[in-house]
Amino acid sequence: MTAAGVRTGSTDSGNPKYKTLYNGLATHIPDKRFVFMNHGFAELKLGAEDFSWLKREDEAWKYSINLVRHLLKAVELDGKRVLDVGCGRGGTCSYLMRYAKPKLVRGLDYSDQNIEFCKSTHLHEGLDFVQGDAQHLPFEAGSFDVVTNIESSHCYPNREQFYSEVHRVLKPGGFFCYTDNLRRFPGKWRVEGQLKRAGFRVLSYEDITQNVIHGIMRSSSSLHELLTSMVDPKLGNERTLQSIYFSVTHRNTQLYLLGLQSYRLWRLERI
Repeated sequence: MTAAGVRTGSTDSGNPKYKTLYNGLATHIPDKRFVFMNHGFAELKLGAEDFSWLKREDEAWKYSINLVRHLLKAVELDGKRVLDVGCGRGGTCSYLMRYAKPKLVRGLDYSDQNIEFCKSTHLHEGLDFVQGDAQHLPFEAGSFDVVTNIESSHCYPNREQFYSEVHRVLKPGGFFCYTDNLRRFPGKWRVEGQLKRAGFRVLSYEDITQNVIHGIMRSSSSLHELLTSMVDPKLGNERTLQSIYFSVTHRNTQLYLLGLQSYRLWRLERI
């Protein structure tokens, strides 16, 4: 065991395809402005959208941050120990550390290159990052008050094992805030059955597909502008950036509109 409850010698059963993919993205896009990879969340009710709480430096990612904020609605983080599984490029962890006043935030990701990027980009007291497998979390039992998982679990070979691991590392009464873009099957009830078998009580559930579609649409132009500004001929990354833009704004939107993919959200309590 190492400092702050991190265990060593954990089994690795993640999907190597995704590690290769995200390591490649980290290599081709080292730009420290690219810190979010979720699809975002927009309010649907006319006049409900308000970003007065957002810091100016976070404006480019307001819809991605809004997804995190919505997920954690009514969950108190002040003074808490938080784990973000599938932290990607660290945007969620940085946001939580700067806005929510937790005791500590730890980000875990399967991509070692993502972790190196996070460590060099997000330098805040109480925030750190660990490379590891979501299905074998390298932490002691009861280490965290809150675990978040945002648009990541669809990459895991065994989600039920992941749910069991989240239950293990949470304190009794701790919260699991979970959202992802899942294919039409498995359905809501199958996922909830898996979560309940892992030892969670469902506090709330939402299908936020329409909010996510509108988040993509409203951020499309600013995302295009930001990604275009990251093109670097020396890195040869123009096609990679174009592919990211197309995947988010066209491919995923079509999957949502055709009903082949939906974006679901659960807030859960560890029993």
